[in-house]
Amino acid sequence: RMPLLQTLVEDISAIKGFKMDDAALACGAAILGTSEKDPEEIKAIGMSEEEIKIAQKNEENMANDDKEKEAKEEKLNELEGIILSMRSAMGGKSSSLLPSDILSPYLNEVEDWIYSEESSTSNLEKMCEKLEKTKRDLKEMCNEYYAEEDKKRMKIEEALEEEAKRAAIERQNDPNALDEEMDRDSRKMKKPDRMRLVMKNKEEGKELFEGKNWTAAGARYAKALSHAAKFIDLSPEEKNEVEAV
Repeated sequence: RMPLLQTLVEDISAIKGFKMDDAALACGAAILGTSEKDPEEIKAIGMSEEEIKIAQKNEENMANDDKEKEAKEEKLNELEGIILSMRSAMGGKSSSLLPSDILSPYLNEVEDWIYSEESSTSNLEKMCEKLEKTKRDLKEMCNEYYAEEDKKRMKIEEALEEEAKRAAIERQNDPNALDEEMDRDSRKMKKPDRMRLVMKNKEEGKELFEGKNWTAAGARYAKALSHAAKFIDLSPEEKNEVEAV
């Protein structure tokens, strides 16, 4: 991953023609840093300025490739999650609202694509397009199911909001009230990390609510709202995403 460092360590050592792992490079870099060789001598046996620029550019390109690969895997995981969720729904309480005769073949088709060569060679843009198309297709195909799920979600969230308000009033009136403290995390976190905390607390609140554990559910939902208010430097699209959650 570090062509420049690899070359420098090779040049000052007897190790030639072998690719070194991170530990070997770190050790070589330490030796290089404490070497008694004149810096100009080390520079002379290393890479030229032009080669250094090329190596730095290559490293930058590899870092960008890694970021795109990570983003692509996230989208692929989301797509797989949708397929698993819909398959589970086909055996759930709302299965009568799903057109299984056309839904099942469609899910098979998308799943086949996930494990296809086309998927493995797709870039991030293509992966996003596939994900969004799948969402649109399912919304159109399973309109009644999604409408019913939205109603359930809204009902739960309204109840959680009320419980969160009640818990907040209880805390004000009784500092020793038995409930979870509001989140005081003021760290500047990346959007995906903060979003994970929002969704984690929201989902836990939903589960607690469904289990009729009202107080704990309200506290979790309040915590999710607290995290949702701490996003920074969001684009208009990202703000819409947070508000939708």
